[in-house]
Amino acid sequence: MTNIENEINLESIIGEDKISQYSCNLCDNVVSKIYSCVMGHAACYNCLSKFVSQHGTCPTCRTPMKLDTMCRNLFYEQILSSEIVKCPYYINCGIIEEGTHKSCDSMKYSELVEKHAYECHFRRVRCACDKEILLFEQTIHQDTCPKTIYQCTSCQTEFERKDAELHFSSCGELLIDCSRCSFVTKRKNMKNHLDHECMNTFISCTNGGCYDSFKRSELPKHISDDCKKTIISCPFAELGCPDLFERSKLRDHLILYDNHTKYIESVLKTVNLLKEKNQQLEIESKRIVLLTNIITLDRINSSIDWSSHKCNGNIEYTFIKSLFGETINALEIKLQNHFTSPSIMQNCKYTVSLHDKSHKELAIQTGVMLGFDLVLFIDICFTDIGYLKVSFTMNNSN
Repeated sequence: MTNIENEINLESIIGEDKISQYSCNLCDNVVSKIYSCVMGHAACYNCLSKFVSQHGTCPTCRTPMKLDTMCRNLFYEQILSSEIVKCPYYINCGIIEEGTHKSCDSMKYSELVEKHAYECHFRRVRCACDKEILLFEQTIHQDTCPKTIYQCTSCQTEFERKDAELHFSSCGELLIDCSRCSFVTKRKNMKNHLDHECMNTFISCTNGGCYDSFKRSELPKHISDDCKKTIISCPFAELGCPDLFERSKLRDHLILYDNHTKYIESVLKTVNLLKEKNQQLEIESKRIVLLTNIITLDRINSSIDWSSHKCNGNIEYTFIKSLFGETINALEIKLQNHFTSPSIMQNCKYTVSLHDKSHKELAIQTGVMLGFDLVLFIDICFTDIGYLKVSFTMNNSN
């Protein structure tokens, strides 16, 4: 007999005209199972087993029998399983608001004990908290029942509802926000984060002897700019002073060591040289090179015409007479520039130089362009001429 059959009062769910059909011959109780002797005399298990234990015979025909020879009457059970009965839970549930749940008024006995009893909304069950409720109230009751079992999604630990607050306040696997920054980590890792990582945690200076405190994010600036215990170099380190000392001792270092004077003097010499060089560069920067042409001279015994950007000319080997009447070798050089701006012409200066093939300068002439055309002669007493270099520059008035 199942637990369900034990808790059902069979007499209350079958018709009154069927009570005698399913009653024990000895105790008159309505039962779901009966046992028989070999002669077919039946009684409920409690009555028959008790009598056999005491007397060793059937209570009806006195046939000798033992407990292990008692037989279940399966025919009786088959007839009962087809009997139409009322739902005992619906009958005993009390006043139910009409329309709240579907009625389960009648069904076969076999359906009742095999299926319906386990899912009937009107069946009373006892919760782990020892409160008796109807089955349909179980879901709602679990939302408030202190004995409802929950499972933590972070650590998979199971706990009762009444212990939920305690668990969630101590679960090491639960993700939580840092109270000082936006970092999220497991609770078990939070202490390490606060002690070693959080940039908003207040810490003490890492330099021994400095007792300043500040946010971890401010540590690098404090060490590099403010900490009195940081080891720094002398301001004249690039000039040769090798001393290292705490920042708090910088003033004493500068006062006590008069040899810094020699470092300052060496700097002044370098500064003066840089000034002179800068002045020369300023002068050079005022001369704007308009163009530079290089003309290769493979044959200096013939006339050579040349042209380039905004300039063209002719070079010819010739003879000229000196002031003393002597005839000397010379190059006749004709230049013509094409700078159309009058402002450029007013400040234009030419430079013409001869070089040998190893780039050594052999002769040079300079002057100011007075017009667009220029003819000049360069004395030559050499034959190894490699190229002619012609440059035009303009003084920058700015």
